[in-house]
Amino acid sequence: MLRFWVSVVLMSIGAFLLAAIVRPMPTDNTPRLPTYPRLIARIGSKDFTLLETRTDEEKRLGLSAVPTLPPRYGMLFHGKGQMTIWMKGMSYPIDILWLDKDNRVIYVVHDAQPSSYPKTIFSNPLFSDARTVIEINAGEAKRLGITNRTTIPLN
Repeated sequence: MLRFWVSVVLMSIGAFLLAAIVRPMPTDNTPRLPTYPRLIARIGSKDFTLLETRTDEEKRLGLSAVPTLPPRYGMLFHGKGQMTIWMKGMSYPIDILWLDKDNRVIYVVHDAQPSSYPKTIFSNPLFSDARTVIEINAGEAKRLGITNRTTIPLN
């Protein structure tokens, strides 16, 4: 009788372990985003979470380090003067916004395509003093009515 109960206990433990091993992993479709600092920006009527680049390497990689950009997310670059953006390593189109020292939009590129690299490097107009660049999903700038002189508060 003891042998019977030991067998039942061992089979129960084995069944539990087997279920734990074979259980399908939950699928998480949330894209993995870099662990850059984040801030909130009000772009048009929507709040966006911006990944803030700090190092030269983060700036060089840009959104190529983000396989897919979730809705209402973007990337923020700080600089001064002529700020250029390329589409190296990108797999989706984006809108690019250049802002001045008062966070007013001074230039917008709509629907910058990954295929533009290496032929095209996007930049703000010569003689405009850009301090910040924001990259967001293509079509968002038009959808939200972003034009030159639009102010984008950064928190």
